[in-house]
Amino acid sequence: MTPTATREIDDDTPTPGTTTTVTVELSGVAEPVTLVESFSPPIADATVLTDVPFAAVQDDGGALALTAPAGESLSYEVTVPPDGKAHAVEGTLDIAGGPETTVDGDGTIDPEGLAPVVGDTPPTNVIEDGAGLYEDIDGDGEFTIFDVQALFRNLDSPAVQNFPEAFNFNEDDDPESVGIHDVQGLFERLVDG
Repeated sequence: MTPTATREIDDDTPTPGTTTTVTVELSGVAEPVTLVESFSPPIADATVLTDVPFAAVQDDGGALALTAPAGESLSYEVTVPPDGKAHAVEGTLDIAGGPETTVDGDGTIDPEGLAPVVGDTPPTNVIEDGAGLYEDIDGDGEFTIFDVQALFRNLDSPAVQNFPEAFNFNEDDDPESVGIHDVQGLFERLVDG
């Protein structure tokens, strides 16, 4: 029987900042194996869920390596960075005394939505005016002065800076970053109510 390895990503469209589990199912593998999964762009926070004798994550988060005795599956969990970028996952399985096998199956973790700016709840769009802006920065369901303060305090966070279109309260034509003028624009939206 030819060895095969198939990847399944539990949630391939997770919210940025949350975790998702990746399982690689093995078939026809009777020897110890080394699984190497590469992430592009890197995912720095990965946790091995399968009990294995060796596991390592590259310092830059570009790859994860697991060495294990023969088995039916290997699992790991990744925390999706708050950058909103899709992360390609490619893998190989090196079987002791056998050929290297490419891991088939799911190959992309593509975050959907925004990462939480404060707390555990992502921002929401409160004013339904078609602008697609997220006024409820703290995610509590209300647009208040506390949201303006939260944006100001977290202005430099990746959860804000990686999503300039969502916080473009200054109404720039092609926003590349979020700045103090966007905080002022959010305040004006609150005052104009």
